[in-house]
Amino acid sequence: MMEHIFLLTTHWGHQQTSIRNLFLHLCNRGYSSTELQLLFVAAFDRIKNRLLPDPWANEKRCYLHLPFHPNDPTSTVTQRLSREHLLAPTGKPSLHTLLENPASAAYLGTNWMIVAYHHPSNLCTLLFPRLFKAPTDHPISSFILDPAPVAEL
Repeated sequence: MMEHIFLLTTHWGHQQTSIRNLFLHLCNRGYSSTELQLLFVAAFDRIKNRLLPDPWANEKRCYLHLPFHPNDPTSTVTQRLSREHLLAPTGKPSLHTLLENPASAAYLGTNWMIVAYHHPSNLCTLLFPRLFKAPTDHPISSFILDPAPVAEL
């Protein structure tokens, strides 16, 4: 479980919070805190002594950021076009063979392209930003007009 926490979180503060929550959860379930401390120290030592593998080490990604428009081609079409015309054009040498030349100093380290669309801001978010002011004199519950109906058994 400790390895999962270290794999899924990157910041030490988040890891520390998750480990503390796990420890408290196990203590609340009835496990002895002294036995858990020994197990947690052993897990820390095991994780510290070996490097965790990078799950994305084999995938060198290239992100292509494009503004979204409904009439534009889909991401699969864009990826296919880049493979056909950039990486391996018909009748011409592929980009990989050009870069394998020892005289060239460049190396293409990507093997995966991700098309990332971003949406432009719409008029509603530009004209009416969502700014919430905290109430100073009333609790939040005083703003609820109709309470939820109680289920009858």
